[in-house]
Amino acid sequence: MSSYHLVLEDPTQEYWTGALVDDLRDWQLQSRGVITIPVVPDLFRKSGVGGFHQRFYGSGWDLNSSAPKMFSPMTMFCVQDLQVLNWRAKLIMDESFQHKEDTVLQGFILPASDTSQVNNNRLGIGVPNAIQMRDLPLAELKQGLVIGGKANMTIPADAHYGLGLYGYAPGIRCVWSAVSQTR
Repeated sequence: MSSYHLVLEDPTQEYWTGALVDDLRDWQLQSRGVITIPVVPDLFRKSGVGGFHQRFYGSGWDLNSSAPKMFSPMTMFCVQDLQVLNWRAKLIMDESFQHKEDTVLQGFILPASDTSQVNNNRLGIGVPNAIQMRDLPLAELKQGLVIGGKANMTIPADAHYGLGLYGYAPGIRCVWSAVSQTR
């Protein structure tokens, strides 16, 4: 059974953001540094945010905090049959942090259900492994680094749900984030 992926970012700009590719092309693109996320195209017709959502933040959402908090709010129409949440986020080091020679990264980032959004639909997200900032390469963060992973979801009914990222990372900004739903 073939599955599909959406291009989120192509450093060569050969593929536009939003290009839909199959498994074989995805494998080829990822080997060239293209960032993708798995999707179920049938969900695109159910809602403007059916099964996928990506948000952009210009110069970036500032994660400079000493306490974890929700950031990068997204909404996605989810169906009960698909219980995997895929997520990606592009991080960049704040310019003021880039020139510090003794930079030590702190914090973490993980996907979460965003109960602060205006809607009463709540989904459960299994506790995924958080991305630990101290494990990320400083040199790549200065240029921009994409992180992400998967988590299990519990979906009470087919509906729109608030999602977001949760954590903190002093000296880091989130340039964009994306979520999708698959098997």
